[in-house]
Amino acid sequence: MATGDLVVEDYQVEFNGILFGNGQNEIVDFDLLNSAEMRTGDTNRSRADGQFPGEDYYGGRTINMSVEVWGLSDADIATRLQNLLAATSKLPSEIQLVTQLPGWSEKVTVNCRPRRRAGPVIAEDLVVGRKGAATIQFHATDPRIYGLTVNSVTVAVGVAGGGLPFAAVAPFVFGAPGTAGIAACTNTGTYDTFPTATFTATGGSLTNPSVEHVALGKVISFTGVISENDTLVVDFHNKTVLLNGTASRYLWIDDPSQWFELQPGANELRFIGVSPGASTMNVTWQNAWA
Repeated sequence: MATGDLVVEDYQVEFNGILFGNGQNEIVDFDLLNSAEMRTGDTNRSRADGQFPGEDYYGGRTINMSVEVWGLSDADIATRLQNLLAATSKLPSEIQLVTQLPGWSEKVTVNCRPRRRAGPVIAEDLVVGRKGAATIQFHATDPRIYGLTVNSVTVAVGVAGGGLPFAAVAPFVFGAPGTAGIAACTNTGTYDTFPTATFTATGGSLTNPSVEHVALGKVISFTGVISENDTLVVDFHNKTVLLNGTASRYLWIDDPSQWFELQPGANELRFIGVSPGASTMNVTWQNAWA
């Protein structure tokens, strides 16, 4: 079972194998859509009122969820509360919290860890044998709310056009504009998101690959040779460049390359490289909100 499969209805939440909102772990309050923490660059004016405006950035995202755990007997509620404690104890790394919101086109997820837990407090109930109440706080270092679906598109290598030899003399003869592999990447969210580009050398080596965000005019290019059947994985979020997903090739990045994000709406990424075969670029991304 994949992460998120437990969620089948609106307002349900899955975290670390536990489903909330299923009639046994009932959600009382869940503030996922509160804005993330704001990190501002405003600075105070010396010996004057006011501030100098700086750039604002999101910090982390804190999520609070209050739940009621119902049990038919002491043993039943003890088991449920112990499962809750196990799922929301300290974790070594962030994992996916998944929920389904009414009217949204897909389930959404936040990568987070439990930060604080209040309770559970156990009380008797006249209808059900026992009721436990608890509040759980999660923290995400990435403020984005992502679509659970990983979008993917693959394009063949584009061919760079010819140009003037050095040193050229008049009359000048310009080369063909070339053909380019264009990856159409649509971010249906309302906030920028990060792609991952994987270059695969097929039918021969791939030399000096590059990828350009056409609308932004930003290009990240690499000086290096990817051998046949090898891959170069470029993670735009963590800013890593890994040959076959393991060996760093960060020093292959040309200067001045620019990292970029996928903007809300349509994005076109142009893939250029030198390859005798049918080398490809695969782009993956998740829609994002903040």
